Amino acid sequence: MQFYNETRLKGARAIRDLADLAEERKDTITHESVTTPRAQILREAARALEDNEFTIAVVGEFSRGKSSLINALLEWPELLPTAIEPSTAAITVLHHAQDPLARVTYTDGTVVDAVPMEDLPKYVVGEDLDGRKASRTSTRRLSKLKTQEEIESISFSEIGKEIAQQLKAPGRKPVKFVDVCIPSPFLKDGIILVDTPGIGSINPEHGQATREYISKADAVIFLINTDPVISDSECNFLMFLEDYVNQFVFAVTKIDRFSEEERTQSMQYTHRIIEEYAGIENPPLYPVSSKLALEARSTGDREKLDQSGFPDFRQGLEHYLIRERGRHILHTTSRDVRLHLNDILNSVEAEMKHLFLSSEEMQQRSGAMQKGLRDAQYVRQAICRDLDKAINNSEQMICGDVDWLRVQASLKTQVADEIESYTWGELQRSNELIPLFVKSQLHEILSDTLTRVSESLATVRSDAVEWAMETLAKLGHETGYEVGATRERAEWEISFQTRSNTFKRNLQKVGTMTVGSSIALTVAGVFLFGGIGAIAMIGGLLLGGGSAPFMLKRTKSQLGKEVNGALGTLLDQLLDDLKREIAADLGHFREEITSLLDSAVSNVSETLQRMETEHTSTGFDGTQRKGELDAQLARANKIDDDLNRLRFFAGYVAGEEVRALSGD
Repeated sequence: MQFYNETRLKGARAIRDLADLAEERKDTITHESVTTPRAQILREAARALEDNEFTIAVVGEFSRGKSSLINALLEWPELLPTAIEPSTAAITVLHHAQDPLARVTYTDGTVVDAVPMEDLPKYVVGEDLDGRKASRTSTRRLSKLKTQEEIESISFSEIGKEIAQQLKAPGRKPVKFVDVCIPSPFLKDGIILVDTPGIGSINPEHGQATREYISKADAVIFLINTDPVISDSECNFLMFLEDYVNQFVFAVTKIDRFSEEERTQSMQYTHRIIEEYAGIENPPLYPVSSKLALEARSTGDREKLDQSGFPDFRQGLEHYLIRERGRHILHTTSRDVRLHLNDILNSVEAEMKHLFLSSEEMQQRSGAMQKGLRDAQYVRQAICRDLDKAINNSEQMICGDVDWLRVQASLKTQVADEIESYTWGELQRSNELIPLFVKSQLHEILSDTLTRVSESLATVRSDAVEWAMETLAKLGHETGYEVGATRERAEWEISFQTRSNTFKRNLQKVGTMTVGSSIALTVAGVFLFGGIGAIAMIGGLLLGGGSAPFMLKRTKSQLGKEVNGALGTLLDQLLDDLKREIAADLGHFREEITSLLDSAVSNVSETLQRMETEHTSTGFDGTQRKGELDAQLARANKIDDDLNRLRFFAGYVAGEEVRALSGD
C-alpha cells in the first residue's frame, strides 16, 4: 500500500507538471461546443489520483462481529457499539479526518451535523432487529389456536400491524446513514469502511440499504463464524450477490474460541462451500479474532496480535484492493494522461518541422490539414448519429422475438409452483429462497437475450472505434505527423474489445438488483408487515393437531398472492432498468470516443493556427522559437519518464495484447 501510494502521488505530480506545460502552450480542447483549457483537465486528473478512494463494505449475518472487526481494523475499541444481540440498524460510513465527528442523514433528507461521538449509539443501534421480541406476542396468540374455525379467524394484516407497532421506536425518525470521521491510520490513504445492518434483519429497508451500498463498493468483506459454520442464509446471500460483486474478501471471525484443529477444519469447510455457492475459485479467506487484536494493541503484545490473524488480514486486504482496484485506476489514468502527453509532443514536433517551410509549402500543408479536420468532424457527427439511433432502439433490441407477456405468465406459474412445494422449514426461509428462485429463472429465460444485446452493442461500439481509428490515422497522415501514439491507441481499442463481456455482466447485475429491489423487498415486507413471518416461524412447531396443514396451505396462498402482484410489474421494471443501462453504457462510450476525436481535432487545429500565425508574423524569429520548442520537448520527455512509473505499477492487465498490437 505504501509503494502504491508513493507511485500514485508521484504520478499526480507528473500530471501537474504536464498541466503546467499545457498552460504555457495555451492548449485547449473543444468538446460539445465547450472549450476547456487542457491544463484544467489534467489538474482534475491529478486531483482524482490524489484523492483516490477505496470503498469497502462490511457484510454478514447478525452477531458475526462486523462492528468489532471494524473497531479492530481502525484501532478504535469503543468506536462502533457492539452487543451480543443484533445491534447495527443503520448504514455507517467511516472516513478519515483529523478531528472526530459524526453526521446523521435521515430518510426524509434531514441532516444533523456535529453529532457527539458518545451519542453515536442513539442513531446506529436498533432493537429487536431479528424480530424475536416483536413476534412473541403473536407467537403466544397463535400457539393457542387448535381448530380450523379459530385459524380462519386470523387476520394476517392484523398480525403484521402488531409486529410493526412493536418495532416502531416512539419519537425516533428512521436514519438513512451515518457518516463518521476519525483520525485512523487505516483510513488515511483513501479507504472508506461501511458497516451494514446484518443479513436477516426483518426490516426490509435494512436489506435494501445493504444491497444498494454493496453494489457501489470496490470490495466486500464478508464475515463468517467458525461456529456455527457458514449458514444457509449466508450461502443464499452469496448466491444472490455473485452477479454484481466481483471482489470478496472473507473473514472467519471469533477464532479465539476454538483450537487450531477446529479452526482448520472450519476454514476448509467454509472454503469449499464458498466455491460451491458463490462460484469464487480460491476465495481469499482469513481467520481473525477482533477480541485478540484489540487486547494485543492495548498491551503492545505482538505475539497476541499475530495470533489474532489481523496482520495477515490487513496485508491481504490491501494487496487485494491494489491488485484489483488500484491497478485499474493507475492503468486508466496513465492511458488517458498519456494521450494528452502525446498530443503535446506531436504538436511540438509538428511545429518544429514547419518552422522553416516556405510560404507555398505552408499553404499546401495548411490546405491538407483543413481537409483532414473537416473529414474528422463529419465522422464524429456520423458516429454520434449511430449511437443515438442505437439508444433509441434499445427496447426493440432487448425485446427482439421475446414474448414478454408469455415470459411473465410462465414466471408467475413457476413461482406459484415453487411456493406450493414449500414445507414449513422452507416457508420460514422463503424471504431468501423466492428472490433466489426468481433470479435463477430470469437468468435462464433472459440469458440468450442478454447475450444478443451484448453482441449487438459490441458491434455498434466496434464499428465506431474502427471508424474513429481510421479517421485519426488519416488525419495524422494529412497533417504530417502521427495523431496519438500507437501504444495508447492499442490500449484504447482493447478496452472496447473487452467491454462486451463486462457489459453482459452489467446487464446480469441490473437483473439481480431489480429482483432485489422488487421481489426481495416485497417478500421481506410481507414477512414483516403481512404477519406471514410470525406464522411461518411457529407453524410447524406450535400449531398442533390437524390445523397445521390447513394453516400451511393458507400461509402459502397468502404469500403467493403478495408475490404474484410484485411479479406483475417485475418485467416492466426490468425492461426499464435494462434500457437505462444501455443508454448509460452507450452514453459513456459516446463521451469517450468523441472526447478522443475532439482532443485530436483541437490539437491539430491549434497547431495549425499557431503555425499560420508564426509564418505571417512580422519579425518572427524561427531560431528563437526552435529553442523554446526544444525546451518544451525536453520537459515533455522528462514527464514521459515520470509517467512510466504509473505504467509499470499498473502492470497493464491487457499488457500482452497491447504489445502484440503495438509491435512493442
